Amino acid sequence: WEKVKTNAYSYIGWNMRKPLFSDRDVRRAMSHAFPRERIIREVYHGLGEPVDSDVHPNNDYAKGLNLKPYAFDLARAAELLKQAGWKDSDADGWLDKTIDGQLIPLRFAVKYQANSPDWDNTLLIFKDELKKIGVDMKPDPKEWKELLRVYEDRDFDAVVGAWRNGDLELDFFQLWHSSQADEAHSSNHCGFKNKTVDQLADTLRTTFETPDRVRVAQQILTIIHEEQPYTFFRSSEGIICWHNRGPPAKERYIDGITQSMDAFHPLYSRAKILYRIHWHFRD
Repeated sequence: WEKVKTNAYSYIGWNMRKPLFSDRDVRRAMSHAFPRERIIREVYHGLGEPVDSDVHPNNDYAKGLNLKPYAFDLARAAELLKQAGWKDSDADGWLDKTIDGQLIPLRFAVKYQANSPDWDNTLLIFKDELKKIGVDMKPDPKEWKELLRVYEDRDFDAVVGAWRNGDLELDFFQLWHSSQADEAHSSNHCGFKNKTVDQLADTLRTTFETPDRVRVAQQILTIIHEEQPYTFFRSSEGIICWHNRGPPAKERYIDGITQSMDAFHPLYSRAKILYRIHWHFRD
């Protein structure tokens, strides 16, 4: 057996179209209130590593980037929320703010795929931490078909998601370009819009020399990090088991795995065909 990394990451996405999450200080506060190291340790049994951007830490595009992590810090989270105008004005124990003439509590749901024990536990831990600073969060599990509708209709305050990066060159247009924010069925679920990112994403599509591409990509990643449309969570790891006892019935490709691992694990770069394989991931 062997523990291997995958070229994938999970996140909590904030709907920036909603008044609750239109302020980046609120999104930053959410990231500071999310105890991802503890969750990786207690819920995922140490499988996975924290990520701070779209790009895997081992990717050449991430080298030298030096993004400062949003460390778990409830005091800093509370300070950011105060800066954004949230306070407990009615002394009910929950933060609130007057928006468009109405007193609105800082209360929201996080939608995620039902029957996901890891995310059940992750969000319960997150809920407990948010409660300590006056934020009321409700985990809201959805069946897969309904969750797809939630993504497409942008029908969420916050939503759990994951992306698996392929082997092609980086392209940020689909996820982060403003033109995709209001496009039906696009991947810019959170409604992220930033003119500088738009210009850089367009530039990246016509830039071919690797050093130049890295420079442009890292500018994009830095802005995304500052804006926090996602609370970036973890890059998953898995335990892969295999054996070669007896002749194989037939050669078998490992569908769904090799694309993510070729760049990060020599086993799959060396041979994409393994015989009689058994594998398991904690995604």
